[in-house]
Amino acid sequence: MSFDRSFVSARAPLGALAISLAVAGTAGTVCAAPQADLEHLILSETALAMGDCGSVVAQQSAGAAEYDATQALERAAQVLAVTGEYTAFVAQGLRHLCEAEGLSTCESAARCEAMTEDFQRAGQMIADRDLKTAAILVASAADAYRDVFSFETNGAISDALRLSFTASANSLDAASAMLSVLASPGAFNEATAYPLEVYASGIEAMLAELRVPAEYGWPSGFLQVEHYVGGNFDGKWDAGTQLASQLERPEAKLILNGWSQLGPQGVLDAFGGAAVLQSLHGFGSGMRDCMYGLRADLMKGLVVDGWCDLECQNDQNCGGCRIRKTGLGLANHNPDELDDVRLAVDLILEIDVTRRGVSLTPDALREAVGDAFSDLIDKLLARSGYLYILMEMPRCVFSSCFIFWEESDCTVAKTEWVKVPLPVVQQLTPTRLWSAGEWRTAAKAAQRAAADWCRLNG
Repeated sequence: MSFDRSFVSARAPLGALAISLAVAGTAGTVCAAPQADLEHLILSETALAMGDCGSVVAQQSAGAAEYDATQALERAAQVLAVTGEYTAFVAQGLRHLCEAEGLSTCESAARCEAMTEDFQRAGQMIADRDLKTAAILVASAADAYRDVFSFETNGAISDALRLSFTASANSLDAASAMLSVLASPGAFNEATAYPLEVYASGIEAMLAELRVPAEYGWPSGFLQVEHYVGGNFDGKWDAGTQLASQLERPEAKLILNGWSQLGPQGVLDAFGGAAVLQSLHGFGSGMRDCMYGLRADLMKGLVVDGWCDLECQNDQNCGGCRIRKTGLGLANHNPDELDDVRLAVDLILEIDVTRRGVSLTPDALREAVGDAFSDLIDKLLARSGYLYILMEMPRCVFSSCFIFWEESDCTVAKTEWVKVPLPVVQQLTPTRLWSAGEWRTAAKAAQRAAADWCRLNG
């Protein structure tokens, strides 16, 4: 399968379209177009270019289950490279409109150029097998993608298009998370080893373990921030539930047997690359549907108004350095890393179910096995007292809002999970067994750790 790059070289730059329109207007060959119509045309052409990009990405990343790990990562590198070619084309047009036509596309051009560099470098890093750097670059590209095409929080487009865009952006996040897991598989290996050990005793033993809800024991109002406890286990695996019964199916046993034989690292080696590719496929599909849909609406005469919001004027408006969440993790793995493990399990199961050709309700089977792993990971967390706080340093940032308009947002300049230093005995004791005094100790330690982080990162 080869890449079709003819689109990139064959299409005229966006700037050429704007020049043609302006020249035609001043020459009197057509009525001079008002600024709003010029913006309408540029939005339409940009949406078309990005829709074409999504279409190519979706087509070139299809059939992820057919690739082995090496081939899948090679294909993922190529997909990111060709994505960068399309975004470079869009950035070129926006830069021309800014510098030659005086339109307010300068900030969008800069963000699009940064996004282009992120995509291209990420592809190169995957090719070089520097997956840690690739994960960071893909995450950065996802941020820029949301910034240049500000669809998730505005009401100027239909719910269907907004959902497609959100799914596309989330799939790009998923590709970044999967690359992070591949780059540093320790959390995946530790967390998935536990469910496989439980399964080794048989399905009945696994079901018995799942039927005992984990008791986290978080006191209400602890640090007055959101509590992050993984899947928030609620005892949904009660005896006789439909989902629990799915684990007893031969297909589920086939998957679990295969995973037990491969072991955690073997599972990752076998399916991790294909999972990255599958995420990129979701990115392309969502972008295609959203951008083509937007262009169709624009061609029908929809005028997209400037939907930007000015949230802040300075950093102080954004609340200052703070604790965003508290959460449980393992000794050397923070809550987000465990959340990435769950994502990896879901993506790998999707590939595995497809590859094995499961014919009996694959969605229910995938959900059952995935939830089994997720809930057993929650139980693994419930056995430890490792407390983390998610710190964030917000900034007030003025940026583009879909090419023409400006907005200000409170964005997170830096964020990091910090493990709260606690007495060793307390770390090895499940939080549900902590006394009121131990919770007070934890709260004070968390506040001190937060103050130290803010002082170092302010």
